[in-house]
Amino acid sequence: MPSTQKKTQKDKQGKSNPSNNKDRAVVEKDKTTIKKDKTVITKQEAAAGSGKSLSLPFRGAHYLLNAWVFIPALFYFMLVGQYAANAPIKDDYDAILVFLTDFSHAHSFFEKAALLFRQHNEHRILSTRLLTVFYYTLTGKANFRNLIFIGDLQLIVIFLVSVHFIRRWIPKYWNFIAFVWGLCIFDPSSYENGAVSMTSLQNFGIVMLFLLTLYFYSLEQRKWLIPAAIFQFLCIFSSGNGIPGALLVAIFTLFSKDKWKIATSFTVLLIFSPLYFYHYVSPAPVAGPKQVIALSTAVPYFFQMTGAHFHFPEYSLFYGIGVVVLLFLCLPYGNKALFSKHLLPLLCLLGFVVVTEGLVALIRSSTQIFYASRYLIYPHLLAAIVFLLAFRKLMEKNILWTVIILFCGMVYAYSNNYRYGQAGFERESLRAETLDYYYPDKHRAKVIAANACEAGIYCLQDEK
Repeated sequence: MPSTQKKTQKDKQGKSNPSNNKDRAVVEKDKTTIKKDKTVITKQEAAAGSGKSLSLPFRGAHYLLNAWVFIPALFYFMLVGQYAANAPIKDDYDAILVFLTDFSHAHSFFEKAALLFRQHNEHRILSTRLLTVFYYTLTGKANFRNLIFIGDLQLIVIFLVSVHFIRRWIPKYWNFIAFVWGLCIFDPSSYENGAVSMTSLQNFGIVMLFLLTLYFYSLEQRKWLIPAAIFQFLCIFSSGNGIPGALLVAIFTLFSKDKWKIATSFTVLLIFSPLYFYHYVSPAPVAGPKQVIALSTAVPYFFQMTGAHFHFPEYSLFYGIGVVVLLFLCLPYGNKALFSKHLLPLLCLLGFVVVTEGLVALIRSSTQIFYASRYLIYPHLLAAIVFLLAFRKLMEKNILWTVIILFCGMVYAYSNNYRYGQAGFERESLRAETLDYYYPDKHRAKVIAANACEAGIYCLQDEK
């Protein structure tokens, strides 16, 4: 009886206070809405890439719907297909023909391994030599046109990994940003890379290795630590800027707070970075008066290189200053924003680009003005990163017209660079096909070519 009386009282209260029933209904509705919101957020995170599994930027129907972001790559490889020549150019003689000749004469495993790590000028170029040996082992010959394509295909990997990180940070507009990044990454003005076997394998390769190392360390499952360590090792031994790249990767792992990632990255860094200098020989100084590194030449060189994406070479100094100012204005200041786990890989890429430009400025500014097309991949990447940061900043403030102006500026820069790069591709191809030896020392080139032909690796006269 008491329980029946309580129920009756509650029913009476519910009827007398209909607002209570309404409140309960609102609460239940809010709970349902929260659950739905959580589901939406989960789906958005999954679309952006949570980093828990090995995911690629494009899946299923998304691949076809967003294929237009590859338009710059299509234009780039059309140029490569038109102008790539099966002939050695400059560094190809030493880095490929001399190396393969010595490699074919080496008998033991240790002799061949030593050749893979052998110094080339001031660098070790392990990844370039591994790819060269891989192609030579498959075909038994050296084909410079095919090696150019292999080197340039590394740009596709650079693009895909970059897009993966972009999608994680800005999932809503990733395809628009990816298109602009494609304009920068597949910019033909870096024709000295695009048209030459050794420089395409080397200069595009080190950027690819750095990004792949970042990618595998960004994944949460520990099974990806093995490929991460392998790519970090290759990064160290594949160029002079590989060591600072490996250091940036190690710093990146600190923010993950994963002990295994931190231990792996720093172990690879601390063991193999000193070994890079084992039996290292400083290159012979350039003939002429002694060159001294001076900030008075290195600083202008750095800004020239930084602004080279927008105007090369006359006004690149002023554009470089503008790029640096815009970069500082667009960085998302504040600990939570700046050290967001989705932004950190892109900031590491920014650090890698800036450090590389600084090293090039310190080393090259004492011997030459900035003119080398093979270095332009770095200002191209810097321009892409600055566009990304500026886009995010402007969209947060809902200033759409400024985004449109910025996009038009990037397209205009690409159109100018395309014409410049196309002329460079054509010039390199013409010289490779018409000159007896496209190499500074004609006598040395003749000896190298004769030895390679005798070893059955490549006969220059047959191609001519």
